[in-house]
Amino acid sequence: MKLPIFAVAAISLAQLALAQELIPLDKAQEGARKLANILGQPGDLPLTTHVDNEKPQAFKAGDAVLMVIPEQSLSAETLSNAGDTVLPIAQLWTHKLILSSSAPAQQRTFTFPEKERDLNVNLYLIGVAKNAAGALELIVFGKDKEPLSRTPLTEADGASQSFPIEISGQKESEGTGRLTLSILGKHKADLLLKREE
Repeated sequence: MKLPIFAVAAISLAQLALAQELIPLDKAQEGARKLANILGQPGDLPLTTHVDNEKPQAFKAGDAVLMVIPEQSLSAETLSNAGDTVLPIAQLWTHKLILSSSAPAQQRTFTFPEKERDLNVNLYLIGVAKNAAGALELIVFGKDKEPLSRTPLTEADGASQSFPIEISGQKESEGTGRLTLSILGKHKADLLLKREE
C-alpha cells in the first residue's frame, strides 16, 4: 500500500533520530508539484522563489513530515556572491512541526488535500544573506516580512550530495528536534523545530 505524502502513522517527534524515513524521489516530486499548485502565486510573500520541483528531498517521522525544495538558481557561485540582500534558496514545507521560535499566528499555513482527509502544511521561505560582519546567515521567513530566525551558516565537509539541499533530523529534547540543512555540500545550518499543537 502506498503512503500519501503527508499522511503517515502517528509517533512522537522524539523519535526523529531513530525513525526518520526518506520519502522516495518520485513521491517527493509528486508532493512538490501539488504544493506548487496549492501555493499558486501569492503577492504577499517576503521572498520570491522559483523552486525546482524535480529536486526536492523529504522525510517523515511518524505523522511529522518535512520537505525542502531548492531554488532553481541555487549554486556555489550564487552563494559566494550573496550580499546583504536576502537571496532565496529554498522552500521548506512542514506537517505537524513548526519553527520553535515562531508562534501559530506567524505560520503561513495551507491545506493539503489527501484521500482520507485534508492536512495542514506550513510554508517557510529560506534565504541567505551576509550579516554586518560579512558572515553568511540562513534566514527563515514565515507569514510576515520580518524573519522568524537568522542562523549562522557553517562550513560543511564538502561531501558530494545527491540533492542541492539535503535535510536530516534528530531529537533535541522531548517535543523538539533539530533539523540540519546541508547546502551543496559546502554549508550547513541547524533549525530547531517543535511539535505543532
